Amino acid sequence: MATTKAVAEVDGGALDSRQADVNIGELLISQGKLTHDDVGKVLALARRSQLRFGEAAIKLGLLSEDDLLAVLSQQFAYPVLTPGSSNLNAALKVAYEPFSDDAETFRRLRSQLRLRWFTNERRVLTVCSTGENDGCSITAANLAICFAQLGERTLLIDCDMRKPAQRSLFGLPHGPGVSNLLAGRCSMREAIVSIENIKGLSLLGSGPTPPNPQELLSKHLFRELVLKLATLYSVVIIDTPPAELSADTQTIAAVSGGALLVTRRHHTRLDNLQRLQEQLSPGGIEIVGAVITD
Repeated sequence: MATTKAVAEVDGGALDSRQADVNIGELLISQGKLTHDDVGKVLALARRSQLRFGEAAIKLGLLSEDDLLAVLSQQFAYPVLTPGSSNLNAALKVAYEPFSDDAETFRRLRSQLRLRWFTNERRVLTVCSTGENDGCSITAANLAICFAQLGERTLLIDCDMRKPAQRSLFGLPHGPGVSNLLAGRCSMREAIVSIENIKGLSLLGSGPTPPNPQELLSKHLFRELVLKLATLYSVVIIDTPPAELSADTQTIAAVSGGALLVTRRHHTRLDNLQRLQEQLSPGGIEIVGAVITD
């Protein structure tokens, strides 16, 4: 019932509660979810029992929690997905469960990053980890969704050319990406994909795996590409390969100037994390913060 409670709080928080109830009722009628008689019953129970519209509708069995989430996402222009409505991986909790503890954790992280890092001059952040399965890619994806939900024009870049994850997380087929752009084999328009159902979020995948990813990323073309993208988007989040498997992370983070470290509880070794910090420091890379995943 935690979701219902959270929904109820949003339901009446941003608008006058009575007007909000009317607006939600009208939306549900237009979608064929409720009839005029249903709305009347819901409003009567809401007034009688001092419930929010959504709580009353669910109590009467006229709506499911997913139905209510969907209409709230429209009312407040806040993208919320329901299970089965999208190809996005279930690990993207911010999109599917915006009122969960996990989603709230990402929103707190977003707030800290807005205060401590992102400005008009600093729009790019590298997300990195020491080893595989630390949760780096999932953290980068959820964080990007979080910024898009705030209304920021957001780009997520997958710079792991060895084992890319972002296209799979967003349910997208293989396509051109960073490697193609750096090789001059496609345009940004061909490589960047808008994420359906998440307004304001775009993805630049890694592209086909090249034989020389480190050399490609070390070229001045990569820096020029990132700087260009930073003029087109308010927030650019870069996902990277595990630092212990390649030197790519240092090269990528040097372009952004800032790094968010992702660690996994009872998994990430402290000595590996310290080694990564030592590798990043000489390049003048600011470690903005650290995240612990389960």
